[in-house]
Amino acid sequence: MPTNTNLMTRLQQDLQSLINSENREEDSNTPDFILAEYMIRCLEAFEIASNRREVWYGAELGSEKKNIS
Repeated sequence: MPTNTNLMTRLQQDLQSLINSENREEDSNTPDFILAEYMIRCLEAFEIASNRREVWYGAELGSEKKNIS
């Protein structure tokens, strides 16, 4: 388990708990906190890709979405 849970988001904590409660970490022998972090990073990557797609097609993004890499 990570040493500093204060750095984890509520969503990450919820995902970690869900993964643990469903024993989903057992199949891959990967701790639940690593799987939860992976899922959060996948969501972040998808959000970046979605925003870049919108920019490509010329859609106007809200101010909260303009910071894309």
